Amino acid sequence: MKLPSLTIFTEAPPPMPGILSLAKRKILSPYTYFLKGKVTAPLKKLGGHNAVTRSLLHGLERIGTTYNYNPGEGLPIYENVINLAGVDNLKASIELKKAGVIKFLLAGPNLVDHVLDQDAVVTHPVIDYFVVPSKWVKDIVLKDAPSLKNRILIWPAGIDASYWHPLKNKTSQKKVVIYRKTEAWEFCDAVIKQVEAMGFQPVVVEYGNYLARHFKKKLTEASFAVFISRSESQGIALAESWAMDVPTLVFNPGNFMYRGKNEHNVSACPFLTGQSGYEWNTLDELSDAMRKLVANRASFSPRKYVLENFTDEKCAKNLIDSIIMLKNK
Repeated sequence: MKLPSLTIFTEAPPPMPGILSLAKRKILSPYTYFLKGKVTAPLKKLGGHNAVTRSLLHGLERIGTTYNYNPGEGLPIYENVINLAGVDNLKASIELKKAGVIKFLLAGPNLVDHVLDQDAVVTHPVIDYFVVPSKWVKDIVLKDAPSLKNRILIWPAGIDASYWHPLKNKTSQKKVVIYRKTEAWEFCDAVIKQVEAMGFQPVVVEYGNYLARHFKKKLTEASFAVFISRSESQGIALAESWAMDVPTLVFNPGNFMYRGKNEHNVSACPFLTGQSGYEWNTLDELSDAMRKLVANRASFSPRKYVLENFTDEKCAKNLIDSIIMLKNK
């Protein structure tokens, strides 16, 4: 069966920096980060959430789907459209849907911080489905936008399992990656001490301050990883760790403050399973989880879990299959 064609919109990719700012980025910035014990983030080349955009484009290419990305003037807009990011493009797509150019319109998952932002544009009735990465996000969206009750599609992006793959011979099994995204440094320091008390060498990675190749190298050398993040809409870095065959112990308190409101039923690991690791809340629970993981290390199969569920190809095919199914409802 021929797969449906798809047009993908995001906001425009940011312009490449000029020669002076590029020199500062390439020479001075890494030096500054080196002094702080960090590494600089990569230059962004795609619009929208870089990892989500990259995954979908790569996945569609691998499964042989006809698609185009941010088509310019004179290029076709296919009847199936997903606006991953960029509210102005979404508003234009809404008008094209009204005009009959677009037949099936998806919006999300990286358009707005809150479903009611931008005059609640993502709830517009001509949008067929609002896309979210996981069930807990869907539940929170529906609390504020009940009109989307029958128009929400859960679709997580994938990762490139051909890049995120383990080496046959790891250089060390005594290192543990500590991935810090939220929480005070005092809390992170307490986690570091817990890891050291178990006889492991902690290696800290800070969200937003690393290159993919550096994260990959650290995971190559790690026995497992500890993630400190109060919430994750899907957890792409978690999936990258799993693809490296590194199980994860994830801090998952189940709540956060958002716009002055304490949100509950929040997840820091919506796709964590017994194949890929454990969650924890208190430092005592972390110690118990580390002991349990060490005792049962051979029973984990995080890479197998990713290959079955979260490769670029799998996730792109899931989106295309959803489009076919939902259009035929």
